[in-house]
This record gives sequence, C-alpha cells and structure tokens, in this order.
Amino acid sequence: MTALLGNVEYAARHGAEPEVMADLRADAARLARLVDDLLALERAGAGHTMAEPVDLAEVARAAGAGDALVEAAEPVSVAGDRDALVRAVRNLVENARTHGPVVGAIRVRVGRDGGTAILSVSDDGEGPPPGAGAQVWERFWRGPDAAGRPGSGLGLAIVASVAAAHGGTASVAGATFTLRLPIAA
Repeated sequence: MTALLGNVEYAARHGAEPEVMADLRADAARLARLVDDLLALERAGAGHTMAEPVDLAEVARAAGAGDALVEAAEPVSVAGDRDALVRAVRNLVENARTHGPVVGAIRVRVGRDGGTAILSVSDDGEGPPPGAGAQVWERFWRGPDAAGRPGSGLGLAIVASVAAAHGGTASVAGATFTLRLPIAA
C-alpha cells in the first residue's frame, strides 16, 4: 500500500511516466490479489460450501493451467464448491511453480483410498524446509528462501481452509502437498 501511494504521489507531482504507471499497475494488482486472498480465506473459514458433486480430475485439469501433468486413474467425486477447490489446487500448482525447480515437472494426481479422495501436487524440488511442519499452512508464513519471490504467504492457508471447509485435511511430505477429502455419497 505504501509503494502504491508513493507512486501515486510521484505521478501527481511529476506526471505519469510509463515506468511509474507500470509500477502503479503492478502494485494495484498485488494489492487486489491480497484482498482477494483474504476474502477467500474468510469465505472458506465461514464454512459456506456448496454441496454439489465435483469431479476432482476436472478440478485438477482446470487448476493445472496446462503446465501440470494430471494423472487420474479413475473418476473421484467429492461434495463441495468447485470454484473453491479449483482455487485451492491452483494455489498448490502455483506454489510448485514458484518454489520448485525452474526445470522440472509439476504433477497433479487424483485417486482414492477407501472413502477418501486424494489429490496431490508435487514437483521435483525438496519442498519446505525440514521442521516447517504445520507452519506452512499458517496465514502469511513464507519460507526462509521466499524473499524476492511473488506471494503473500496466504496461498497454502487458503488450501488448508478450503480442505477443512470440505471436511478434509491438507498435508505436506517433501515436495508433495496432499488434500484428503471425503468422497461424495
């Protein structure tokens, strides 16, 4: 917000140079995303999820943005809010894209274990630092190597909140982030 206000003041005093306008657009986009993420957390935390059947393989394909390898051996459906689930999986894919190796695959796997749907996103990196544990799911937590990388530390908090709102859990082991959700009846 401070950077945005500073750039607005500069533009007001000196005119709107192309570089200043580009900074203003970038700052406004960052702020809009932060507000959108905070609203998504609030909605998921309020527990207002829709209870329509959602195909997790379709969610994985929609969230993969064309650059993630999606593996779904069988149809798996959960009861929930499709948009919230797509956002959660998209956050996991974006997390892999941002913090995983520049060269390497991002894989989204969909399957089941008894009455539980399992969706995992993994990359070829090492994952969060050892000992990070539950911290990765906290609001505004960013790993020690996250400086200079995009993000506000809300993406994984949104994932955990969406999983909880759907009666499920989110976990991480190495560079694999996993959602476990009840299969639709």
